[in-house]
Amino acid sequence: MSRKEPHLQVFTAAHEHIGHFDGEFFYTNPQVNLRVDGDDVYTRDIPCKFVGNLRSNRIELLDGSVPYYFVN
Repeated sequence: MSRKEPHLQVFTAAHEHIGHFDGEFFYTNPQVNLRVDGDDVYTRDIPCKFVGNLRSNRIELLDGSVPYYFVN
């Protein structure tokens, strides 16, 4: 996602709107402890941990769950 694109709205798997996503970081309430680098999803912990992928505007974790998705 290009930085020039508008922020996407973030929804939970339960279809609750919780904030927006700028292509790397989440600006949400409650806070989401994830960041995206390309198509890879990591925790924001130090050191960070690879936890999944961004596919078709959805965060897919390694366990197969999809906790968040994005809408324009």
